[in-house]
Formats: sequence, structure tokens, C-alpha cells
Amino acid sequence: MNIDINKLEKEIKDYKANFFSSWNDEKYKWEAVSWFQSHWDIKSPDFTQMLKTSLSKTQNLLGAQHYFPRRMIKNFAMVAPEDVRKMFIDL
Repeated sequence: MNIDINKLEKEIKDYKANFFSSWNDEKYKWEAVSWFQSHWDIKSPDFTQMLKTSLSKTQNLLGAQHYFPRRMIKNFAMVAPEDVRKMFIDL
């Protein structure tokens, strides 16, 4: 697959140009990423709680009308925290 560098550069330029016009609607996404990064610790002694805390600001980013990946991964972590930890390490 070849990437059209000119098209990519145009998309990046357009994204940057329009970034702040949608900031109020999109700010929560950046805050969720920042929250996740500052609370994620794969070596946490209480992996399940760390996972819950890390994902707590994701709102609609990890869920949809009929799909609930945040809830499922948290439930899996409650049942088998070390297995889930290993899966994240493997990722």
C-alpha cells in the first residue's frame, strides 16, 4: 500500500487548521487520553482497580449503542486480572 504523502500532508494541515473550532466538542477525548496515560501502570499490584481508574474518563469512547468494551474488559479483569494484564503486556 502506498501512502499519498501530498494527500496526507493536506489532511494534517486541514486538521490543524480546524482543530480549535471543534475543541469544545472534542476536548474530552484528549482529556481521556491524558487521564489514561497518567493512571496506567501495567505493574500495579491492584491491576483491576488501576484499569478501572485508567478507563474512567473514556465516556463514549469505549462503548456504543450495543457494544460495551470498557465494561467487558473491566469484568474480565475482575475475574482474571493476571490474564488481562498479560494480554495488555502482549499488546
